[in-house]
Amino acid sequence: MNPSSKKFLKVIGIIFGIIIVLLIAATVTAKIIFTKEKILAYALPKIEQALNRKVTVEDASISIWGGIGVEIKGVAIENMPGFKEKNLLTLDEFSVEVKFWPLLKKRIELKKLTLVKPTINLEKKTVALNNYGDLLATSGSPILLPAAFDKFELKEGRIVYLNSPQQSRIIIHELSQESKLNYNPDLKEFFTSGKIKVKSLEMFSPKLSKNYDIPLALEYDMAYNLKTDSLNLNKVIFSWNKNKTKLQGKITQVTKQPQMVLKINSDEINVENLLSLLPANLLKQDIKSSGRLTFNAEGKWDLKTGFYPTQLNGKLTGKDLKIQSAKTKSAVTIPVLESNFTNNSLTLSTSRAQFGNNPLQLKAVVSNLKAPELSAEFSSKLNLAIVPEFVTLPEGTTLAGNLDVKGKIFGKMKSFESLNFSGDLNLQDIKISSLNLSKPLEKLNGNLKIADGDLSVNRLSATSGKSSFVINGECKKLVPYLLNKNKATPKPLFTFNLTSDYLDLDELIPENSATAKTNSPTTQKTPPLFLAIGVVADLKGKIAVDSVMFRKMPFKNFKADLTLINNVLKIQNVSSQIYSGFIEGEANCDLNNADSLKFDTKVKATNIEVNDFLSRFTKIDNRLFGKFNLNANFTSQGFSEEEILKSLTASGTGVLAEGKLVNFEFFNKLGSFLKLDNYQEEPIKMLKNSFKIVNQRVFFADFDATSKTGDWKLAGSIGLDQSLDYLLSIKFSPEVSKKLEAEVSRQFASLGNMAQYFKDEQGRIDLQIKIGGTAKDPKFMIDTSVAQKKFQDSLKNKLQDKKEDTKKKVEDFLQGVLKKKP
Repeated sequence: MNPSSKKFLKVIGIIFGIIIVLLIAATVTAKIIFTKEKILAYALPKIEQALNRKVTVEDASISIWGGIGVEIKGVAIENMPGFKEKNLLTLDEFSVEVKFWPLLKKRIELKKLTLVKPTINLEKKTVALNNYGDLLATSGSPILLPAAFDKFELKEGRIVYLNSPQQSRIIIHELSQESKLNYNPDLKEFFTSGKIKVKSLEMFSPKLSKNYDIPLALEYDMAYNLKTDSLNLNKVIFSWNKNKTKLQGKITQVTKQPQMVLKINSDEINVENLLSLLPANLLKQDIKSSGRLTFNAEGKWDLKTGFYPTQLNGKLTGKDLKIQSAKTKSAVTIPVLESNFTNNSLTLSTSRAQFGNNPLQLKAVVSNLKAPELSAEFSSKLNLAIVPEFVTLPEGTTLAGNLDVKGKIFGKMKSFESLNFSGDLNLQDIKISSLNLSKPLEKLNGNLKIADGDLSVNRLSATSGKSSFVINGECKKLVPYLLNKNKATPKPLFTFNLTSDYLDLDELIPENSATAKTNSPTTQKTPPLFLAIGVVADLKGKIAVDSVMFRKMPFKNFKADLTLINNVLKIQNVSSQIYSGFIEGEANCDLNNADSLKFDTKVKATNIEVNDFLSRFTKIDNRLFGKFNLNANFTSQGFSEEEILKSLTASGTGVLAEGKLVNFEFFNKLGSFLKLDNYQEEPIKMLKNSFKIVNQRVFFADFDATSKTGDWKLAGSIGLDQSLDYLLSIKFSPEVSKKLEAEVSRQFASLGNMAQYFKDEQGRIDLQIKIGGTAKDPKFMIDTSVAQKKFQDSLKNKLQDKKEDTKKKVEDFLQGVLKKKP
């Protein structure tokens, strides 16, 4: 190195040494002149006046090393009185560095601005009161920004927002930011770029609670022009859990009437990541969703009036979407979902969607979003075997068959009541099995149509066991009633016609096992399914069945009018052939107390073969024959025969003509008691009676019968337990009277010829027989009270005759003696 070079380096070294000494001296001088007390005495009053809050600082200092700077530690800005936290803001450290050389040109340029561990406590105490509103107030003047800064750093920040009226809070943990701000004086424009990061976010409300442990980031590049009062959003990228959404746009008239134009484009978003943002209580944990979404939109906003766009066009696209429950094998799959939207409408459609292996199509349009109106169409072909995977059915219930569904929903979305439904439901070979059905419902076919809230049923047919039926009908305003929360509204009326070739009601509505001592659901029977219909609609219809089996009685050409109004069942204008006769009548039942159903029945039967009737309801089968007419009223409770018989009350009259008794054991025992021949066959010319049933006993009155044996009169009762309490009066025919006379004389031989006292004027024996015991083992006893009276009267007459004869003899004797006197 030559001497001149060494000399130059020495001069440079001396200059730098002098500069370092001057800087050290300036720093020491600055610290002596600008002490903490002087800095705070100068700055704090201005800060407190600007914020209208008390401000405290632990330490403050000025440095000119590397540039002029101010460092403040332990900053606290107090809250206004009445709020939860003492401080609105606390800050561990705040430092500002100003570039030295621009100061020589009378220009301020910030080199670095640093905030360390700021904590901001925002609180909304009431709807109108908060601790930050006054700080946000602006007069509309241009925004005042620092001239520029090379670097802004925010480290380990924390923001807490409490909303007392809504009992909610939001906490941002470990907020950090790095940014820079440049100023072009020629353009009068600020340029800023940077990145904001949040390590975690905590949200809580009474209905929502979520801790977001996923990192959030916002990267931006923006420019604000003071002349035009406009903010250009050159690049804004929001990142969360490896997903990015990009925004570009511009805000004009920022300080006066802010208008924003914005474009939004998202990368492909994983549905599982998106759902992870939702609180757990809004998600069903056993349901998993997957797929991909993309979002693109472009719109305009008048930010002065709010964030609702004045113009918006966008599109949401979903691909390979899948929703599946852990409890099911099948899933809802949507290969393609498209949704186009504007600031006033939304359309959504699916392509090739499936519900399991069942096709599902949906298209919906929502218009007038401020007062939204819906117009939607959907269709599906559903195999019912899939239903138990998604809907919990009652134990023992199985479904099979297919539903072809096409429907529309339209109307205002303000409430369900304002929506209209229309559509077709085609049932194809459906089978329903249930413990509540004695026989499966099979081959269920038909069409259900909904239009203008009305339901129409077209040829709904099915078989169940040996039975089959076809129903046609309609129900006006059914849908509005189902959607109406006010169930005090009158029920809609379902009018129908039911036709059938054959109904076996004994098979469809079996008797309850009332005495079954088991709680097994398979042994307990429930009331007929039709009782549930009254919950949603009243009924009015006509029934026509070619053949009905009910309680083992065959009905032919059965016709009736049925109504179920306010849960009161009425079956009127009943007409049917039964056995060889004809029956008509009506029945009423109040279904409001399903546990204790009461039936009131009126029956008029003509020309019925009595043996058919007795064989069904009594143990007297193939014993009494003849055509029987009945006119009666019955009242009973329950469904089973046991329940009916226990509660049965009745009254009525019956007539039997040209009948006969054949080998009737009861009469054979009566004949044996009277030492008469057995009644192998007893012709009956006429039998008529009136009866009533009370307390499980059948009482007879005006019971008259004429047969070959004689004339019969019966009074008394027979219990449903077959116990007997009768008084039978028989006026035997002349032929039978002769046979019976010897037996009567034999039984009363000690009293002489007593048979004459059991005879009437025609010489026919008239017996009064008391009958007790049971129908199977009757006990007979002859009532002799009438004969005894006749016998007593006879003795009195004989004594009177003897008395008069003796008197006459005495008189004759006296007269003879007197005649013989001299």
